[in-house]
Formats: sequence, C-alpha cells, structure tokens
Amino acid sequence: MLQTGETELGKWPLKYFPPNGGKYFGTITITNFRLMFLQKKQLNKESNFEFSLSKSEISSVSIQKKFLKHNVIISVKGKNHSFSKLFFNTRNFIKFLKM
Repeated sequence: MLQTGETELGKWPLKYFPPNGGKYFGTITITNFRLMFLQKKQLNKESNFEFSLSKSEISSVSIQKKFLKHNVIISVKGKNHSFSKLFFNTRNFIKFLKM
C-alpha cells in the first residue's frame, strides 16, 4: 500500500535472496521513497513474506551478469539483498532506484 505522497515508479516479478538465506519469488515495486517486495501467493502457506526498504538506507547497488541471468545486489547496513531474473533489463530498475 502506498503512503501519502508516494508514487509507484516500476514493478517487476523477481526472485529475492535475503541476506539471511532463503529464496522467494514475488513482485518488487519501486516507489519514489522505497522498495517493496511481496511474495507470490503459495499453496499451504499461512502468510506471505513481504518487506520494504527505504531508498535512503541503500549504501550501494551492483549488477552481476551471468549469461542470460542478471542479479541486482543492494547493500543495506552491510547486508546484501539480491534480486534476479532471466532476461532482466536492469536499466530502468537502477534508474528508478536512483530517483
């Protein structure tokens, strides 16, 4: 849910690899203030995994390309959050992160 004055800039279906391990498939939304991730609904799950990061908390962003798979690694407070997708056009993703 968007906050007052918040505008959605872009949305992508991606795999998310949190700093503490695990793998989630869902949608990441970038707004003018933050990144929001919501796990795709799974059968036999009582609740969805979701989180948000303020863009002001991001200390660095890097891209790793491995053939057709692209990863965007976002560092927040010394912890890396990784997002990946096949045929991931990272140009707009990075542009919206910097806005």
